[in-house]
Order: sequence, then C-alpha cells, then structure tokens
Amino acid sequence: MRRRGVDLAQLVEVLKTDPSGVADAIVGSLDRSQVQRFLYHLQNRHRPPTSSFDPPWPIEQIRARPAMWIGDINERGLHSLIWEAVALSTSEVHEGRCTCTRVEICADGSALVADDGHAPLIEVAASTGRASVDLARVKSEGRSPMCGLGVVAALSARLEVECVQGGELIKARFARGEPVGLADPVGPSTGSARRIQIWPDPEVFHPGVDFDAARIAERLRVLAALMPKARFEFKTPASEKPQVFASPAGLLDLLPQDSALALALAHEAEGYYPACNGIVRLNLALTYRPSGPEQITSFCNDDETTEHGVHWAGFAAALTAALNAWSRLHLGAGHQTLTGERCRSGLSVAIAVWLPEPQYLGSTRGHLGNVELPEIVRELAEPGLRAWLEVDPVATSRLIRRLLG
Repeated sequence: MRRRGVDLAQLVEVLKTDPSGVADAIVGSLDRSQVQRFLYHLQNRHRPPTSSFDPPWPIEQIRARPAMWIGDINERGLHSLIWEAVALSTSEVHEGRCTCTRVEICADGSALVADDGHAPLIEVAASTGRASVDLARVKSEGRSPMCGLGVVAALSARLEVECVQGGELIKARFARGEPVGLADPVGPSTGSARRIQIWPDPEVFHPGVDFDAARIAERLRVLAALMPKARFEFKTPASEKPQVFASPAGLLDLLPQDSALALALAHEAEGYYPACNGIVRLNLALTYRPSGPEQITSFCNDDETTEHGVHWAGFAAALTAALNAWSRLHLGAGHQTLTGERCRSGLSVAIAVWLPEPQYLGSTRGHLGNVELPEIVRELAEPGLRAWLEVDPVATSRLIRRLLG
C-alpha cells in the first residue's frame, strides 16, 4: 500500500498512541524533509521535546507565574534576566575559558551581555534549522543550574543570542520564548565571542520598572572579587567609557579598608567530599574593626546568600575554636573562654563556598541548608585561621584581650 502526502503530525500521533503502527504509517511516498523530521522524532521520542516542534521550556507556565522563576516582576525579577545571562559567563570563568565579561544597558532599554567564552549557547535542530537555548544554566565546576536562558527567553519580548559554533558565528532570535525564523550564520569566526541581548517584556514586568545602573555595577564589583582572574565591564548610555571591575585581591576587596587592627586574612581551601558528591571549595577573607557588630557577606556558587546559612555556621565554629585554642596555648589554661558571640565582635568577613549540589531553604536562595556542610567548612577553614593567628602574636594577643573586654 502506498501513501502520498502523509502529514508529519499524523505520524507523530501514531508514534505516541500506536508504536506498532509506525512501520505502516511511514510506508508510502514521503519527501526527504518529512523523512528527516520523522526520524528525528523517532530517535528522540523518549527525550524532552526540542525546538524542532516545541521549545524545551514551559513557556506558558513561565509566563503565567513569572515570580516562581525570577522572584518577582519588579526590579529584582527584572535584574534576574541579566544575572542569568551573566551566570553563563561566570560558568566559563570557573572553567578557565573566559577572562572578560561586558554588560551594557542600551539606549532602547535592552541589556547586552557579551564575553569571550567558548561554550555554545544555541542548539540548532539539524532537521529544521530552528534554534533553542537551554532551560538550565550550563553546568560547570562552581556553578549549579538555576532558571537559565530559556526562562529569560520566555520573559523577554525579544532575545537575541550569538555564539561561535562549528567555526561560524551563529545568531538566533526569540520572541516571548518562541524561536523566530532559523538560526542564521552571521559569518566566519575570528575567535571566541558570545553575545546575549535582552528586551524585557512589558507584558510581564510592572510599568516603570527599569534597569538600575548602580545595582548592576555593585553586582559586577562583587563578581570581580569572587573571581580575581576575571575582568568585568559595565556601560550605560550616559557613560563614554565602561566602568572596569577587577579585584586581584579577591574577597579582601569586599572588606572595610579602615580597620585599626593589623590583622587581615585571605584563605582558600578545597577538598573532595563524598557527602557533597564532589569538590567543595572555600574562599574567605576577614578582618576586625575596633568595635561594633559583626558584618557578614556570604555566597554560594557566586550567588549571595543574604540569610547566610550552614556555611556561615561552620565558619563561626572554626573561628571560635581557633581563637580559644590560641588563647589556651599562649595565655594559659586558666584564661577565660571566648564565646562565639564575643569572637565575632567587630568582625568583618566575606565567605564563599562552591559545591556541586547546593540545597537552599526557600525559593529565594538566600539561606544555604546542606546539613553536611558545617563540619566541612569548619574542616577547611580552621587550619587557615590557626596559622593566621600565629603570624603576629602581639596583634593576636591584643585582639583576644579586646574580645574578652
């Protein structure tokens, strides 16, 4: 039996409802493109759908409840679109494949994120030439997937993505999450270049909500401190030259620079921990001010944990143990024991951890909750703290006597 003009949608339905009827369904005269597209579905029928037919992200669900994905539809959520694009650059920084990231607020209200990374951003269906972008962030050492570029596409009136793939510069366009046309070769590649331009959707965000230059600049300053080998640039329509953020001193640049005490520590450590399914990396910087409450800035996988969590608890335990051990050794066994609260008087600290599978309490990612992490952070931090206290015994003695106050 010969069949002419078989509709691809009918073939797909047969595949879904009656796999045994597939052979009969494809008997007949099909043109080459129909065969290619049908075979693609046959090979990928157990995988999530791709942009050959439907984008691989739930556009309707994302647009119906955007706050579930980006926090809110005010300034915080609007800036999350930029943070997701920047996260793709920082993933490349951690892999050693990116040295410079540029963020620009354009005159038309769009935001541009460009870098010299290498990882492809676009998936092109061989059968149709249509493009998609991953729902999840590119995973790498020190990064974990969050909502990703697919969510940015769904919440943007327009999204344009360029990257080098197969020796060519490829450009893809999206409108409210849907691919627009085919992925176009822009021209031959002369190196590595990636570019993401975002036009936020006014149907999603509250009227009058715009990108805040000060907020973006502060975020890039912090990222530069977290990644001392990287360079970040920021430009607005009002600026002739971009602001440049680079922090060779790392997290020390996040601490107050007017400390009266001659004690400041920068410490890095890492180790493999099966309980965390991989390598846990710790980076911390601290100093003491003459007095005042503790000042804490904490991060997990480059994102600020505004409510801190278990990594802070592990560090606080390590600091208390190190100070009391030095006190017993140098000031005598009968010396008063320092409480955790006293140890943190006047403390300024920036602490960052990177781990494969962070667990957060709540949807805001502000509180890190991995139960195994306090002991791990203490194990990584305490040796560095003890060595630091021995560098200048006079300053350490003066600090401890002040804390005992």
